[in-house]
Amino acid sequence: MTRVIFTSETILKPPAEVWDVLTDWPKATAWMPTVTSMQAEGPTQVGTKISYKTRRDTFHSTITELNEGRILTLRTEHGSVTADYSYGLEEVAEGTKVSLNATCQLSGHQWFGPILRLMMRMTDGNQIKKLKRVVEDA
Repeated sequence: MTRVIFTSETILKPPAEVWDVLTDWPKATAWMPTVTSMQAEGPTQVGTKISYKTRRDTFHSTITELNEGRILTLRTEHGSVTADYSYGLEEVAEGTKVSLNATCQLSGHQWFGPILRLMMRMTDGNQIKKLKRVVEDA
């Protein structure tokens, strides 16, 4: 997989508060700018499916990695694209350092890869900054 986004921010709240916002699926629209709705098909655990809608389409992710309060990875497979969005939380003196590492893999149509990666960076590159605002304003 090719790394598309790596970003981090320090949020001035404890990890438990950040985790609660990160995993409150219906409220993800507040910090995921292209998502219009999101819901889980069960509890937040490995294997749970997360469905979300954008202005263009409906997507389905699966929680592939979970360490409660510390690590969450969502994998989305849509057509020839596989994308992993891994969120990491680390307690620091000021609150919580939150990171996003997004990777993707494209099967077929390799010419589309640079365009796809640019689109991902443009739409999701500020997710953690937006999450910071939502958590700190709560």
